[in-house]
Amino acid sequence: MGSAVTPNHLKDGQDERREAIYTLRSGRAGKQGDPAQVITCPACDGVLAVLEKGLAASKTHAVPWVVETGADLASLRAVQIGHGDVGTGSLRITFDELPNAKYKILLAEFSLSYPDGGEKVASIWKGIREAFKARGIGLELACMSATRPGYFARRYATARSGLKEYDFDIVCPGRDCPLSSDWMGGTEYGRVADTVPSAALPPAEPGEAEWDDGNRPIEALPCFAKSAHVSCRVPVTAMTVDDQIYRHAPTVVIATVDKFARLPFEPQAGILFGNAEWRHCLHGYYRLARGHPEPHGRPERLYGEVGLTRRLAPPSLIIQDELHLIEGPLGSLVGLYEACIDFLASGKNAKPKYVAATATIKNGKDQVRSLFARGLQVFPPAGPNVSDRFFVREAEYAHPAMDAGAGRLYVGLLAPGKGAPTPLVQAWARMAQTGHLARKSGAPGIDDFWTVTGYFNAIRDLAGARALYMQDIPVWIRQIDPADPRNLQDTKVEELSGRIKSSEIPATLEVLEREFAADGLLTTSMFGTGVDIRRIGAMVVVGQPKTASAYIQSTGRVGRRRGGIVLVFYRASRPRDLSHYEYFGRNHVQLHRTVEPPTVSPFSSGTLDRCLGPVMVGMLRNKRRGGADWALEESASVPASGEADIAQVIKYIADRSQAQPDGAKPARADMENRARACIDRWKSIAAGEGIRYVEYNKADSAVVLGDPLHESRGKDVVFYSAPQSLRDVEGEAGFEG
Repeated sequence: MGSAVTPNHLKDGQDERREAIYTLRSGRAGKQGDPAQVITCPACDGVLAVLEKGLAASKTHAVPWVVETGADLASLRAVQIGHGDVGTGSLRITFDELPNAKYKILLAEFSLSYPDGGEKVASIWKGIREAFKARGIGLELACMSATRPGYFARRYATARSGLKEYDFDIVCPGRDCPLSSDWMGGTEYGRVADTVPSAALPPAEPGEAEWDDGNRPIEALPCFAKSAHVSCRVPVTAMTVDDQIYRHAPTVVIATVDKFARLPFEPQAGILFGNAEWRHCLHGYYRLARGHPEPHGRPERLYGEVGLTRRLAPPSLIIQDELHLIEGPLGSLVGLYEACIDFLASGKNAKPKYVAATATIKNGKDQVRSLFARGLQVFPPAGPNVSDRFFVREAEYAHPAMDAGAGRLYVGLLAPGKGAPTPLVQAWARMAQTGHLARKSGAPGIDDFWTVTGYFNAIRDLAGARALYMQDIPVWIRQIDPADPRNLQDTKVEELSGRIKSSEIPATLEVLEREFAADGLLTTSMFGTGVDIRRIGAMVVVGQPKTASAYIQSTGRVGRRRGGIVLVFYRASRPRDLSHYEYFGRNHVQLHRTVEPPTVSPFSSGTLDRCLGPVMVGMLRNKRRGGADWALEESASVPASGEADIAQVIKYIADRSQAQPDGAKPARADMENRARACIDRWKSIAAGEGIRYVEYNKADSAVVLGDPLHESRGKDVVFYSAPQSLRDVEGEAGFEG
């Protein structure tokens, strides 16, 4: 994913605040997101990371810390520490043994009087350490920080400078976790933990000291080690940093389509398509024989070439979720970059299989052919009953008050002559107060309607509604019921929009899952993709979404457990809203018929002008080594040995263009000429001196993949403003006063 979510690099030589390892050590999200994306154990739901808003009030929390101590703690099976030491109401500490006698598991159980997160946990740990220090017992964390109890650094030893961190593992220290079992693992290159690599690895002679499958053993983390290569815990094999994914070539990769834009910039991404060339005990798989960080110790013992018989397999299955969102300008760019993906993932005799999922689509055959150059087979196929087509079920008339099964009751609201905020304030207040009274009366299932969700088309509308939520809505609630008004608390309203940090999203979703934990939720189109909170059953839609598919997806997030209510507020001053209101009943009886067909044109002139050059660079830099080694920086000069590779790429692009639907298919000769023109421009600029593929934060040389800085300083650029995200429309511009 993008760096706003999680850092791209484990280490960054220019700014340590962008490093994943530095961020984990600091215990809080850095300048480029947070690598601690796995916050609970997938096996036991234990705490692996505590984020900024991660702890609820009036609930007992249990945080397990692995600590290193030289003291004998046999007599301290359970310890009670006073309120003044840690600043919390109650705190109980329990110790468990580990195979390595130097380490213990310290389980801290506590409750809070108000919601809090990482800062409180850090202060609790500090209080515990100081309290034990006063007793003459020293405790040091084995995990990377107090707020990341499940994240442990992997280190290697050097003869001169001691231990250096190079990666991290995710391990659940929970007492009763099913992952608390003996584990031994291996990789083709082996991995070290707190040892000197050259001493720890077996000799590099073929077949010597390797397992039967060709792998070498992974050293166990010292805190969990039963022996050099046996751990008492099974790690959570999740990788959240780009460097980790490139190094270890995992079996399953989950990504956003925005990341496609990085393929021309990252030749290491070729490893995901099976194009690993070298292996190393610290750097994992990599491609560059030169220009790579120098191995530590004697190179012949630490790395080796990936032989032809042991090449990694390219992806065989690609799953595209939310297919209906891949349309318009974004879809056109994705379709062109999919040509790069398909080229890299296809072998001589096999191509990857695509499976796409969507709930709302029209004219799907043309969209799939435009994006993936594949035919479409819908599953399940249409059946003999026209009223039950699996995706759409046309049920007989049911009373609107029936809510035993999942579904939604849509209510349209139009208030001519009223200002825009007035109907919203009154409707929201009525829904909130009704939930409050029903809860007091003991009515069943009220939690489904407790959190009123407000859906807004724009951030501006959401910001205005937040002010109404804290001022006007409480006033109107008191007018509805002066005797027993509902108290809407500022600490109990959540937000899911582009304004909040990505590191806050997991904690926000966790709060929304809890019964009666949130009074309200303010959200934008983010709510329509990937959010599955079954307890939310009440929504107010402010402003008709731009498309019918967006409307269906967003409102479909409520009423998933039992019947829900969707109140759609229309503004009488907007002709589009009036039209939707006038045909409200007809449209909602057959919502699926109003879905707009998607528009995807990957081979349109505008898309080719923007991305054809970078896509071809991505294909060359990430392909298996051919006539030239395009992964190396010096190949930016377009070596003559790469002509066959260039011809292969041009032919593939031309063939792909002919697989487009009728009406979107360019002439083959025009496509070939356009691709050849990109290469000719590249060769022309590369004929000068000192061309590079890309330069970050400086403009000293000509570059293949340009940016606004190079353009502003008059440097030669082959492909202008090469996108680094498929959602970037224009480059940023600065203004001086």
